[in-house]
Amino acid sequence: MNQQDDIQQLVNRFFEGDTTLAEEHRLYEYFRTHEVSEEWKPLRQMFLDMEVVSIPKTKATVKPLRHWHQSLMAAAAIFIGVIVVSIWFVHRQNTCVAYIYGQKVTDRAVVMHEVRNTMGIVTEGNPGVDHELKGLFE
Repeated sequence: MNQQDDIQQLVNRFFEGDTTLAEEHRLYEYFRTHEVSEEWKPLRQMFLDMEVVSIPKTKATVKPLRHWHQSLMAAAAIFIGVIVVSIWFVHRQNTCVAYIYGQKVTDRAVVMHEVRNTMGIVTEGNPGVDHELKGLFE
């Protein structure tokens, strides 16, 4: 039996699903290294493609964290930085500013006093929401 007939039998067994991995690799090698007839050219391309797919992928190795203490210190520094910036931002936003009679006032006590006075004036003489709602629904 010549090599051509042997390869033909392996191809037939391949399509029946009866080949071993070693036989499949033999087919891959044959079609990669030999010139084939015109009728086998589609098979050649198929086996070349399958050989590429069958090459096992190497797993990416995870390098151990050698300088874990440096990473920990960097994470702690970032965490502390975020806390400091957050406190500064909240403090910056927690200022009390009002314009009273055309003048800028930043004293919280003065601003709150004026707010209470204004609310007192608004609610003076107002019988209340309950009275108004009763008047609407009666």
